Amino acid sequence: MIAILVGTNRPDSNTGRVARHVESLHRALGAETELIDLGTLPADSFSAAAYGSRPPAVQAFADIVLRADGLVVVTPEYNGGLPGALKYFVDLLPFPASFERRPVCFVGLAAGQWGALRPVEQLQAIFGYRNAHLYPERVFIPGIHEVLDADGKISEPKLDARLRDQATGFQRFVRNLPPAPSIDRLGVCSWSLQPENAAELVSRLAGTGVRALQLHLDPLRENPAAWSALPALLRDHGIRVLSGMMTTVGEDYATLDTIRVTGGVVPDATWPANRANFVANAAIAKSL
Repeated sequence: MIAILVGTNRPDSNTGRVARHVESLHRALGAETELIDLGTLPADSFSAAAYGSRPPAVQAFADIVLRADGLVVVTPEYNGGLPGALKYFVDLLPFPASFERRPVCFVGLAAGQWGALRPVEQLQAIFGYRNAHLYPERVFIPGIHEVLDADGKISEPKLDARLRDQATGFQRFVRNLPPAPSIDRLGVCSWSLQPENAAELVSRLAGTGVRALQLHLDPLRENPAAWSALPALLRDHGIRVLSGMMTTVGEDYATLDTIRVTGGVVPDATWPANRANFVANAAIAKSL
């Protein structure tokens, strides 16, 4: 999947029009795409409190970045640099998983003659610092007001061809690179996060940048009401459950001697209760 990032929160922007045109080119080449439009974020997404607790709308866009095989950043030039909203959004994304070895491509646009050369170069420095794979073929669009038609499409054939060539080359670049780390190669055991409910699990997992779980099944059996939303939340956030785990009745990890006597299925006295839990947890695992 190719994610297309509209690099400004300005409403009804030319950046958004160009981004949608770029998205149509990628789709025409057979790629699945998702648009990340900063202009659709609610105002509280840009509050200082967002640094401490990522707002849901920002988290939804972060999930798209983490799922993306490649990212196309479309940026305007504001006062000789990239928009503050774009830098702010980058700063809110999970570190390092968002850009670590993820292919990134750049399109710049401006009213002036340089076509956002400066903000694109600034972004290359930022994404290079974050260890992204930078696709070298950039496209700069000067005189943006003169090259967009009434439908928001590029009216200049040579420029449209350059964007199409960039899309073709970037998709080839993405295919020829190893996948970005984290989604399938590394998982977190949910027991270690100690969540009280499904939403809390997803929120705490988001802070790690990892999108794979070993799921602690006991809470789902013991408190189904608090966990009923889990399947939908996992699906919506692109989280995979790779395996399950459970605790056994009466385990005592205080010392090596106590766990030797009480651990797992060793004690006969706790076997009936453990077996009942195994059966119930297996049914939950199957349903997931």
